[in-house]
Amino acid sequence: MKEIGYYERLWFGAAAPVLACFIAFFLLDEIKVDNLLNIQFSENFEELKELAELHSVRVLINNHYFDFFFIIAYTVLFVATLKVICIALELKIKKRWMMMCLIPGVLDGFENIAFLSLLDGNAKVYDLYFWLTRAKWAVTIVYLQLVLAILLFYVIANSYRFVMWLTSRRVG
Repeated sequence: MKEIGYYERLWFGAAAPVLACFIAFFLLDEIKVDNLLNIQFSENFEELKELAELHSVRVLINNHYFDFFFIIAYTVLFVATLKVICIALELKIKKRWMMMCLIPGVLDGFENIAFLSLLDGNAKVYDLYFWLTRAKWAVTIVYLQLVLAILLFYVIANSYRFVMWLTSRRVG
């Protein structure tokens, strides 16, 4: 069970760049797109174009290029998440499970490429973009639930340790 300690540290190490990217997406005006989910889930090209026009083309391009770094960060986090869960549940880690962690990132990469093509006015790519976005989120939600489960576990476990530490100090 010593092995899990290494992967716990790896998990937190993988979570840090993801958190840093989230902060950057929300704070840096050069990449900040407030309505990105609305853009991604637009019903047609005209709606996407209308929502995208609320931002400069440069910001949209910067956002999607920066997203490629984010894809790498969250893919590493998904792999670390799967590793921690498998070790904690004493499951044998299969290579195909690890390879499945790449699916959200690959879909997201193609989605970014399609979006950048849409910015050039190539409306023919919209249907591909539409389905890539939905497929990416359908797969990503599974991994996000696993990440949140681990995060919740550590919050609860550390809250318990903190309460125990506080009560031990008051008694002594």
